[in-house]
Amino acid sequence: MKKIIFTFVFCLLMQGIVSAEITMKLVPAEQKGQKIVTQEGSEAIISHKGKSSVALRPPPDGYTPDGRPMILVSVYGTNQQYDFSAEEIKVFVDGNPHQVLTYDGYVKEIKQRQEIEVKALETKYDAMSNNIAQNSYKPSSSLESHNPSSSKNTVGSMSSGGYEYDISSLGRDQNQINAEMQAQKDTIEKRTAQELAVADSIMLKKTTVLPDTWYRGYFAIENIPDPAQTHKVKIIVTVAGEKHEFMFNHLKAHE
Repeated sequence: MKKIIFTFVFCLLMQGIVSAEITMKLVPAEQKGQKIVTQEGSEAIISHKGKSSVALRPPPDGYTPDGRPMILVSVYGTNQQYDFSAEEIKVFVDGNPHQVLTYDGYVKEIKQRQEIEVKALETKYDAMSNNIAQNSYKPSSSLESHNPSSSKNTVGSMSSGGYEYDISSLGRDQNQINAEMQAQKDTIEKRTAQELAVADSIMLKKTTVLPDTWYRGYFAIENIPDPAQTHKVKIIVTVAGEKHEFMFNHLKAHE
């Protein structure tokens, strides 16, 4: 399951021109009432307050400057149930409000990418169909079936001013590219369904959390401006009316 999750994260979040030389990371800066612990090879930071606890864990392997940092948030509340979603998370980069990509945003993005890919595929195969049709329009002398004295008559061809379509060849070629296009559409649809399924299973969604219960899910910070430079990232998570403030240093992974 972990492999599927990080494959999904890589495909969906690490978009753009991938840099093999630079990897960025979010390093938690411990504040009063907080503790940094190691979880699955990554430093997570935990904040405890009177009624609630929150833990944030940034990507264990960092991310490319043109990618989106994906963070695991875990929340815990006592006494009473409460609603929790990405709306309870606020992000600031160098003091400026910054967008959080939500589950709904992921779903919209995945479906939009599918539409773009299918449209590009159809455009490509439309051009191939036109090319096949043009190549099937040949001089009559090149096709035996055009000869009026031939016992084959003109079955398999269609004449027009000294030229004719080789309908038999045209049909075979068209059937072949139709099959190829459908196979690629099926691949896109299957991959999209997998991405949606993984997003549904791991992404943070609006949930009613019961008392004395942990709830966790992933959210992502939208692309950070001037991403190869250092930044201060503040994340505020509100749980059961209590605000937990976290600070992270956005650095190059080798620093």
